[in-house]
Formats: sequence, structure tokens, C-alpha cells
Amino acid sequence: MLNKILYSVAAILCSAILALFAAGKSSYQILSPLEHHGLFKKISGDRWIQEDATITLPKLLHRGNFLKIKFQDWHPADKPPAHVKISVCGETASELFITPGKEEIVYLKGSCEPREVKFNFYNPFNPSANDNRLVGAQLASVQVSSKLGFPLTNIETLLLAFLAILAIGGVTAHLFNEFSRVVSFGATATLFAFLIGNAQFFRADIWGSAWLTWVIACLGGIALKESNRSKFEPNGRIFPRLMLLVLILGAAIRVWGLNFGIPHIYHPDELQKWRAVMRMVEYGDLNPRYFWHPSLLLYLTYATNSVFHLFSIEGSFADTLILAGRTVSCIAGTISIYLVYKIGSLLWNSRAGFISATLLASFPLAITCSRYLKEDSLLTCIVLTAVLFTVKAAQNGSLSWLLLGGIFAGLSSSVKYSGIISFFILWGYPFICRNSELPFIKRVKHSLLATLIVPIGFLIGTPYSVLDYPTFLNDFNHERAHMLTGHSSVITAGSQYWMFHVKNSLLKGVTSINLLLGIFAFGAILRKFRFPALYLFGLFLLYYLPAEFVRAKPAPQPERYIMPCLPFLALAIAWAYEEVRNLRFQLFFLLAICSGLLISGYRSATLATEILPDTRDQAAIWLTQNIPSSAKVIIDWEQYGPQFKEPPFTVKHLNPETVIVDLAINNLNKEQADYLILSSLHYDRYFSQPNINPGFRTVIRKLFATYPTVVEFEAPHGTFGFHNPKISVLKIK
Repeated sequence: MLNKILYSVAAILCSAILALFAAGKSSYQILSPLEHHGLFKKISGDRWIQEDATITLPKLLHRGNFLKIKFQDWHPADKPPAHVKISVCGETASELFITPGKEEIVYLKGSCEPREVKFNFYNPFNPSANDNRLVGAQLASVQVSSKLGFPLTNIETLLLAFLAILAIGGVTAHLFNEFSRVVSFGATATLFAFLIGNAQFFRADIWGSAWLTWVIACLGGIALKESNRSKFEPNGRIFPRLMLLVLILGAAIRVWGLNFGIPHIYHPDELQKWRAVMRMVEYGDLNPRYFWHPSLLLYLTYATNSVFHLFSIEGSFADTLILAGRTVSCIAGTISIYLVYKIGSLLWNSRAGFISATLLASFPLAITCSRYLKEDSLLTCIVLTAVLFTVKAAQNGSLSWLLLGGIFAGLSSSVKYSGIISFFILWGYPFICRNSELPFIKRVKHSLLATLIVPIGFLIGTPYSVLDYPTFLNDFNHERAHMLTGHSSVITAGSQYWMFHVKNSLLKGVTSINLLLGIFAFGAILRKFRFPALYLFGLFLLYYLPAEFVRAKPAPQPERYIMPCLPFLALAIAWAYEEVRNLRFQLFFLLAICSGLLISGYRSATLATEILPDTRDQAAIWLTQNIPSSAKVIIDWEQYGPQFKEPPFTVKHLNPETVIVDLAINNLNKEQADYLILSSLHYDRYFSQPNINPGFRTVIRKLFATYPTVVEFEAPHGTFGFHNPKISVLKIK
């Protein structure tokens, strides 16, 4: 008893000390005019501190912190030293003359939240004849600190950090015996405190932290008690019958709005696919002469459009091509629902299959990706087919099913090059055969044989990778370089602690409750460590980790990269429900699944009802009716803004390669335009994506501050994917 008390006291003290350090290190410490995270006001990128400039510092303890202010080494020779009063929370904290390179310590006393540090100059001046700003000095940097060497955060933040560290350390220690408990707690708590301190969790809303979300949900799964169930009992015929309704509803919501934007092309990648198929039509062969992506989607689009015209659909072949490609994605998305049902039914029972299929049918990301002429929906469908054949082979002991799975694993790489990793699917076969974390050794050779035929699947879908090898090699190397060098910004996995897609993709793509349920399920899978549930977790990581690894996570819609993860998240939730069915919180878990289903279904339904007309269509109608024919209109990005078949006024689209430079006020004024149209699909990336040059945000802010907004078009439930960007019409003259 005494040992337990001492252990508990030591754990609490250790967690408190680590929380003090972690919360402090995670807060803003060193800020500069070029990297201030929106906490500076009237301190520009050129480092000038303007009159009434403020620095806002949130979530700090009311005493014990100070601000070390360092000024630039340069000051205009013809200007006297700046005389400044620095106040904190409205009270004067310091008054001084600033000499070049001077450092000043300001103590952050007061009770205002957040702390507001304000600069008022007694002798401000204009930095140049053409600059009307009143400035006093140039700022190099500021550093928040305390006598402990790091900031002291407020009690709420400290408490959250303390509870998180105590929880993760305590649950991990619970898995070990008495001797190892202290060591495991100390090691886990210290590691987690280090992650908190370096990942800057507490800079923003604490519940927006991806890592903390993982921890809280995963702890519940890890703490799940052992079930005495040796197998999952079969169900009646109710769930197979209900699946027909789920398939109908899933297909209906995917078809809804499938023709958005047509005849215009509102997705830049769809334009590339359209051109590739039209080249095949023009040359009269099946060589797309385009290999930035593999060819299977192009061939299926070509075939589907040919079927359309076989039944005399209205419009030319070129006019209906985008709709045909979207139809391929829509059909693939609907088939994926049924495939998930079959996989869940084979691995456990029809109830588990039904739950997972219903969840996948409602996920907003899965629905949205089914409406584009893009690879993600088709890739997911083919991946699930390979998984289904692998599971069926394991349960039937059939090599032919496994070889067919190998063909489909190869076909997945013919949809998207990243699909090459799908050969790992085949290596679950010897484990599922034995239903154990140890493989059935005699079946390993079967997986090896199936892996060897994977390239055949790729060649079936992309034959001209061999027949037109020079073009293929050139385009493939271009795409590989693109993945490694990034898009509008370079986002490395390490800089986001491998959590970019949890917070930015899964949270929006499946909604919060479903994400928490999935993470709970993964925690339970790790706790029990049994096949085939472990197989699902492995498949989720198989497609999640590469999506984090690549540096290109391009906005808009970077979430499409984790589309193949969604079925395995849904299957894991269904498995977890089967595991808890004989435990006390079975009803609670079922209610949580129903709540997640209702939330994701409602989100998907509201997004679907707003697809037609798209905000770009609304803007185009308004502009046509209200802009004079003599006007010149500049649009920031062609596919992201309103499009016109025959515009009644002059339209200029900026070059995507130089768009941010062209939007600078000085360059824009040279265009002698009357109106500027900005789309959030372009400019939002500068505010939502990490590692973006802060100067880009400044360019956009200046546009809205300089030019009056005439009208804006925005969907009530916001932008998702490539649907309904916020369109702003600004008056230049």
C-alpha cells in the first residue's frame, strides 16, 4: 500500500515538473517581424515599428515572465534616437531612448489576457516621402522567457499539459509489472513532454492539437479490458438486406452534383486528364503521352465516355469527357462501400461489415473524392479489391484468389504511382491463414509468388510505360521530384510530427467523433495485438505514413492523399464495437457510432445541397450582369475563379507560377484593371498551410486592406475539396 502511495505521489510530482517545462517550451518564445504567427500588429515585414504597434502574447502566467526586446543595428542617420513608451496591459512598463542594437527587458505584469505590449513613440517620423506610416525604430526580435529559461504559461494550459502527461505515462505504466512501472512511467512521460514542448501544442486551441487528440482516444482503447469472446457470432439476414439501402443512399449522394461546373473545368488536375484523353482521340491510339500519373483512370474515362456516346448522349466527345471521368470515380466510390461490407463480413460478421460500410458511405472526404476526375476514389476501390481477394484466399486456402489479389495490387499502382506499396497487402495472407501475429510459414511462398506478378497488373493498366518509355521516364521523374520538393510549400513529416493529415485531413474528412472512435479502435488493436484487426491497422499505416512522408501536401484539398486510409478506419471502428459488445459500455459505444454517423452524414448532405450552383457560377452570373463591358477584370487563378464562355468584358488570368508576385499592389496597379477577383482556393493556402512564407500572407492582407470589396460569394457551410471557394470581387479603380 505504501509503495502505491509513493508511486502515485512521485508520478504526480514528475508530471507537474514535466508539464511546467513542456507547456512553457511549447508557447511562443522567439518572435520576429518575419515570423510572428499573427501576434504582431503594425510591425511590418520591413521591421519598422509603427505608432500604437502591439505584440499580443496569449496564455501566460500573470507573473514571472519578461519580454526581451532586441532592436535592429541600423537607424536612419538623420533621425534622432527613438523615444518610446512601452506599456503592458495598459500600464507603463518601460520608457527609453532606442539606440541601434539595444536590448530592453520588459516585465509582463498585469492580469489582461492575452498580454498586450504596446509601443508609443514621442518622436515618430515617416520612413520615406512615399510612406505615410509613423514609425520610430526597427525591431529585430522579441523573446518571451522567465528566470527558469522558458515562459511560464497560465494555470489552464499547465493543467492540460499535466493531465496529458500523467494520463499517457500512467496508462503505459499500467501495462507493466511493479518493477518496470516506475521506469516505463518516467520514460513515457518524459518523451511525451518532449513532444509537447517541441510540437508547440499549446500555441493554439488545445483541443485542436492532433497529438493530444491521438493520446486521449488511444488511451481509452489501450485501457480496454480483455474480452472473453473467442469468435464473433454470425448474424441473421437483416444486415445484407439493409446494405442495399446503404448502397442506394451512398450512390445517390455521390451522383448528386456530379456535373458541377460543367462545361467549365473547376479542378486544375481534371484539365490535365482531359487533355491526355483528347490526345488519344486526336492520334487515334491509346498512348496518352502523359505520365505524371499512370493511365488506368484515363482508359476507363475514355471507355465510359465512349459508352455515353454509344447511347447518343448530348454534346461532343470533348464536352462530356469530364462527366465520364467523374462517373468512373463515382462508381468506384460506390463499389468501395460494398467491398468494405464484404471484407468486414469475411473477417468477422455481417454486422461489422454493415457498420463499416455505412460509415464509409457517409464520410465527407470519401463522397467528395467520388465527384472528381481524379485517381483517389479509383485507387481506394482497387486497393479494397486486393484486400478482399487476399482475405478470401486466406479463408479458402486458395492460391488463385491470392494471385488475383496480386494483379489488383499491381493495378493500384497503375492508378497512382504510390499504389506500388499495395504489394504489402499480399503479405497479410500467411498471418490471416493462421489468425495469429505469427505467419503460417508454408504460405509465405504464396505471398512471394503473388508479389512477383504485381508488375503485370501495372503493365495492364499502363502499357505505354514500356511502349513509350522515354516519355514515361521523363514524366515519372518529374512527378517524383514534385513529391520530394513540395508544392506551394515544403511540408516535411518531421515538422508536423507525422500528424499533418490527422489534423488537416482526417478531422475534416471523417468528422471528429469518427476520428476519435477510430483512434480508440487503434489503441484497442495495439492492446490486444491480434490478427486480423492488426492487419487493418497495418494497412491504415501503409497508406498514411507515405502521405505524411512526401513533402508535397498541396492545397487545396491535401486530404485526398489519405483517401485509402478511410476504409480501414471504418473497419477498425466496426471491429472495436464487436469487441466491446459484452462489456458495460456497449450501449455508449453504439451511441457514439450513431452520433458519428449522423454528424458525418449531415455534413455530407449539407455540402451536397450547396454544390449547385457553385460560388464560381454565382459570381460569373453577377459579374456578367453588373460589370460594364468596358471594364478589365483580373482573376487570380483560372480554375479557382469564375469562368466565362464569352465574357462581355476583358478578362486576364494571372500566371500560376508568378501569381503572388503579380498580386503585389505595385504590380497590380500597372495592369490598369478595374476589378480584381480573388478565390480562397488560391489564397487560403497562405494562411492554413504550415511553413508558408509570411510575406505571401502580407500580400493578400494588403489587397483586402487597399481595395474595397464590392461583393463576396460564399457557401453557408464553407469550402470543401474543390467546391464552393469564397469568391471576393474587389474594386481597383
